[in-house]
This record gives sequence, C-alpha cells and structure tokens, in this order.
Amino acid sequence: MLHRMDARKKMAEFSVGDMVMHKELGRGIIRAIDNELVNIEFDGESKQLNFEVLLKNKLLDKCKPE
Repeated sequence: MLHRMDARKKMAEFSVGDMVMHKELGRGIIRAIDNELVNIEFDGESKQLNFEVLLKNKLLDKCKPE
C-alpha cells in the first residue's frame, strides 16, 4: 500500500485527458481532477472517485500509449 506522500507524487503523474485502467471499472478517460477527487468517464458514464484511495489500493493505472 502506498503511503500518503507516495500517493501524492503518483497523483502528479496523471492529467486531464489521460487514458486509465481501473481494476474493476475498466478503461476510462480522466475528465477532471479536483484536489483528491478525480472524475473519470467509463463507457459514457462519469464517476467521481477519491484519487488517493484509488492509488493507495492500486486500483488505477495509466494506460500505455498504443
């Protein structure tokens, strides 16, 4: 599990427009980042999630460019 400082550093690696992979929800696109909340669109459905929790629990990764 990531510590809080490690999670903050990892959060800085993500930007609006990035393609991401969520372990349960699948592939999505980051639409907004607001402090600890991230808005991700999955198959046309938008979810607002706690960014730090996602990263600490290794639920979210950036997709590699194709």
